[in-house]
Amino acid sequence: MKKFLQSIITCLLLLPAFAAQAATASIIEDGFVGGWASWSWPASPVPVSPATSPTFKGSGSIRMDFTAPWAGFSPGGNNGPFDATGYKSLVFAVYNASNAGQLYLRINAYDPAIASTYVQDYTSTNSIPQGQWTWVRIPLADLSLPANKIINFISIQSATVGTAYFDEMRFERNITFFEGVKTQVAPSIQVWYWGSGVSSPIGGRLDVNVTNTWGGVQLNLVNKFTGRQPVSDYGILAVKFTKTVTNQSLIASLAADGVSGTYGSVNLENYVPGGVAAINTEYEVFIPLSAFGAGSQSTSGVVFVSNVPGWFLLDDVRFLEAFKLPLPGGKDWYETVQPGGAAFCGTAADTLHAIDAAYYSIDFAARTYQDAVGNTILNNVPILAAASGRVVTSGFTSSNGNHVVIDHDFDGDINTGLTTWYLHLVSPSSLAVGDTVRRGQQLGIMGNTGLSDGVHLHFQFKHNGQRTRDGAPALRNIQIENRLIENYTVGCRTNSPPTGFYPSTNY
Repeated sequence: MKKFLQSIITCLLLLPAFAAQAATASIIEDGFVGGWASWSWPASPVPVSPATSPTFKGSGSIRMDFTAPWAGFSPGGNNGPFDATGYKSLVFAVYNASNAGQLYLRINAYDPAIASTYVQDYTSTNSIPQGQWTWVRIPLADLSLPANKIINFISIQSATVGTAYFDEMRFERNITFFEGVKTQVAPSIQVWYWGSGVSSPIGGRLDVNVTNTWGGVQLNLVNKFTGRQPVSDYGILAVKFTKTVTNQSLIASLAADGVSGTYGSVNLENYVPGGVAAINTEYEVFIPLSAFGAGSQSTSGVVFVSNVPGWFLLDDVRFLEAFKLPLPGGKDWYETVQPGGAAFCGTAADTLHAIDAAYYSIDFAARTYQDAVGNTILNNVPILAAASGRVVTSGFTSSNGNHVVIDHDFDGDINTGLTTWYLHLVSPSSLAVGDTVRRGQQLGIMGNTGLSDGVHLHFQFKHNGQRTRDGAPALRNIQIENRLIENYTVGCRTNSPPTGFYPSTNY
């Protein structure tokens, strides 16, 4: 330990001064990103490409040669510290190239109050095997962050001389139970199965061969997470599934944490159009976690079973945080146009919204119930991210005006997964494409730019680039503030009592 402390002191002497711009949640993607840089000691890591060295995703990773015991791989906020408020874990992939199987992690290591932990304790095998990638999720709660949640740098040290590669390092608010990269299921996830066989992840999916009735699979967080994942911390179970037998029903439930049994049970087919899934067809569904009836109980994972023998396929199994209204919390905001185009107080329907009966967008005015029951028009209303994600568009068009689009599966593709759109901002957002944002982070100010007839926010969802019930049926199950999108209906503030106001808890 004395050598460890001496190495920390050496590191501190090399730390660069902070600049004004803060670091982002993404740390490594093929190389350092988002204002992060190497503060490592005693040798700097070297960016590599897949032509010469292993990569987990993309086209590169970061190599670290631990040239002495307790040498440290240390990403630091070169452009300023990172505010980790609201983030739950640090996720990264590590490749043990040579003798780097004992890794020791700390954050803000100069602070004696900060806890440390062994990385291998959070892996699915309690080890970091040589010659392969290992995907890890470490709860920030285990690292005793300071009350202000400010992170200046991360330190990963090796007890021995060796070499490792690091890739896809970021802070996260969601949990991935299955993604399938290389041979890894997901960060810190174990696969349990019964009455079935499970193939290794191939092509980014998990193939489950059920041999007995009600056979299935459980995607479970490693033991270090026991008692640590209240269901109420999240809002949605997202899953892609494919069934291969005509009379097959796939049932999902949440694993009870620390005891045997499960919470609730949901038939995945209930969340596809018409309630029937065609065989050999992939569906993505979004299931409100409230459907499982777990309340604030803690869960350790997700269980999937089949009522008959046969194969079923899983992909992109995740807990997503709940969506909030993209307006400041503590107030009830006035809706002026609902999905489908109906407008407030019986005024003419908005033809730009009336694409079909469920065009998944909502307009809000700069009026709140708390401010003279909507009779006061507010100035400089902040527009906030409804959930964490990555900016995929930040710019201006003649119709959208100044606008921002956030991708909530973080893959940077505007045409896959869930995206939210924030239109007609008063001025260009300071955010750039590729920036990561957290729920509640300000994107801009409510405005009247583009095709707009007054100061308002046009807030819109898309799934796989589609925005209507016919094109994106999965959106009908998305909730904002625990209310289905289609249940946001307009009213009239001059009614008695006033109607059309909706509360925000976004901060």
